[in-house]
Amino acid sequence: AGGAYVPVDPTYPEERVQYIFTDSAAAVVLTTADVESGLAEFSADPVTAADRAGTLRADSAAYVIYTSGSTGKPKGVVVPHRGPRNLLRSHRHYTMDRAADRALRVLNTYSFSFDSSIGPLMWMLDGNELHALGRDAALDAPAVVEYVREHRIDYIDAVPVLMEQYVELGLLDAGAHRPGRLAVGGEAVPERFWSRLHAESELVAFNLYGPTEASVDSGFAVVADAPEPTIGRPTHGGRLYVLDPLLLPCGPGQAGELYIGGPQLARGYHERLGLTAQRFVADPFGDGQRLYRTGDLVRWRADGQLEFIGRADDQVKIRG
Repeated sequence: AGGAYVPVDPTYPEERVQYIFTDSAAAVVLTTADVESGLAEFSADPVTAADRAGTLRADSAAYVIYTSGSTGKPKGVVVPHRGPRNLLRSHRHYTMDRAADRALRVLNTYSFSFDSSIGPLMWMLDGNELHALGRDAALDAPAVVEYVREHRIDYIDAVPVLMEQYVELGLLDAGAHRPGRLAVGGEAVPERFWSRLHAESELVAFNLYGPTEASVDSGFAVVADAPEPTIGRPTHGGRLYVLDPLLLPCGPGQAGELYIGGPQLARGYHERLGLTAQRFVADPFGDGQRLYRTGDLVRWRADGQLEFIGRADDQVKIRG
């Protein structure tokens, strides 16, 4: 339809919701009856094709996701259509598949205001079956394990802290239905849990790394390929650089800041030109290209995979 969507979790505090509505200048709201009462300022007039502002292109905004940020005010990350398009290509190459005689059943545990929810949505484009849990339901680990068994889920995607709870409660136990593959992302994977997944010879497990500013996933690792935690290698079409403060490449084993390049980069932050210029910098290795400064400290390992060390500013990133 040509519009960009701005997902807003209805469980957010009212002040945050109003800030997002105001900052994004949202023109249309899709909601449910129980939430509608708090949105009186929006008109109920229908929206038609005549309201489209312009021709839809690859660099047109697809969505704006507000991340918590470190300054107290959420910032809207504007992602163009080429970002999720590149994500789809990556998932088709690395994670997406179909059984011989049926579609796979995919379970999404993320809030739709969190960009990691976009990955599971992609599976539907290839005819797979998506099961979406609400935020509260995903936190009920025993119920999630039971849901996986009852609905015979093939693939589940969750943050490591939740996935570890699911596994501890029997998600991968023999004798009951268990998913054949799973993915974790959104935060660092504890070494003990990585080892647990690595030991599962019949499980295909992935670690997906990436900030909202780079369209969900920028690093991809197969847990079976590495005995220790890693964020892997670049996803389809992307570039990962480990650079020192002078933007010079760091050698193997040398810690540096991770920079991301490629078609998955966001346009920047909505109405935040100064912050956009700080985080999206000129690519010293490509004519007219940009890199995103992640603020993450990493290093290249001898096996050619990236190891996450921590935040360069010692701050914990929450939801992007």
